[in-house]
Amino acid sequence: MVAKRRLSRLRWAAAASAALLVVACNLLQSPFPEFIAYTDLAVNLDSRIDGIQGNEPSVEYTLQTITRSNGTAEPARLLLLVRPFDADDSGFDYKGQLLIFDQDLNLLASASPLSSLDTFGRPFAYGHDSRILVSNSILTAGGVPETTLTFLGLEGPAVQDTTANGPRTVVFSLSPGEFSGFQIQWNVYNDLGVVNPEDPWSDGGSDTFEIIPVAEQPSDPDDDDGYQILGVFYSNDANDDITFLLSEPSRERVVAARVKLGDIVDGAPPSLSNLVSSANAFPVDVAADRPLDVHIDPDGFFLRLRNGWMERHNWTSSGTLVYLGRHRIIGDRSFDRNYAFLSGSLVTEQYMYRFDPTSRVLTRYTQWW
Repeated sequence: MVAKRRLSRLRWAAAASAALLVVACNLLQSPFPEFIAYTDLAVNLDSRIDGIQGNEPSVEYTLQTITRSNGTAEPARLLLLVRPFDADDSGFDYKGQLLIFDQDLNLLASASPLSSLDTFGRPFAYGHDSRILVSNSILTAGGVPETTLTFLGLEGPAVQDTTANGPRTVVFSLSPGEFSGFQIQWNVYNDLGVVNPEDPWSDGGSDTFEIIPVAEQPSDPDDDDGYQILGVFYSNDANDDITFLLSEPSRERVVAARVKLGDIVDGAPPSLSNLVSSANAFPVDVAADRPLDVHIDPDGFFLRLRNGWMERHNWTSSGTLVYLGRHRIIGDRSFDRNYAFLSGSLVTEQYMYRFDPTSRVLTRYTQWW
């Protein structure tokens, strides 16, 4: 009888453990269990991505939002870039496709590069004429590829300037092929729809400016890894302020700086506010590496770290950033999941978007921060 009772207890314990495991797994598959109530919309893209991917085992995903700098002239768009690659006897063949959604997860269009040798990637930006810039490709507002710019190796973020100096789109990057450095390169073109095939940037401008003053840069470049561009934001307001967010791997920190866009593209480019001793510097809880994701908006930025946490920092009236809090992303220490935000004072509705490559589900969450 005692043996039977022990066996019964063991079976009950095993069943309870199994139930607990199921619940735990369900929680681990959902980001922010404490914010389940904020889950808003979800779409399954499994069949569509199967059609893009074919039999290719290696696929990369990029999730990105684009908005107008003034937040009103063009509706926000959510871009999901699916990039499988294939190499066969005929040479390199690019099969990537861009899926374009509205903010309510309605699929508006899908686009492929004009040529098998063209690629989609950063920068992602709106032009002043409603066209969309994706890497070196120009798409109509409806998502139809129109033309390809001469590829300059620009991998950085872009902002749109529609002040008295605009309309124009400014792309920022490190020198092509560089992982980090002490100079930022910028290029301008004034109209996404008018392209000079010989020099599509001829009517804009280009130059470089220092991240920190030359005198404060290390004499031996091998002693310091330099800076990496995480993101740029320009709100097109009367202050003409543009925000740069950079990581400095050698010091395991992220730094933010604000300067005038006009000073960069129209005058003597300044250094970025002496970042070596910047008050807007934040330690990063990873070993000499960049964060997984960053999103900048008019109010501040979100930072997703490799240790499974997301941080929020906001600008204050004094011009410094304040740390608002840290949120655990349960189950999302995976490097594969993608996030994007619509946030800040320039949008009417604020959302977080998440794409899970395993389930191929795209989910929208209402504001929780």
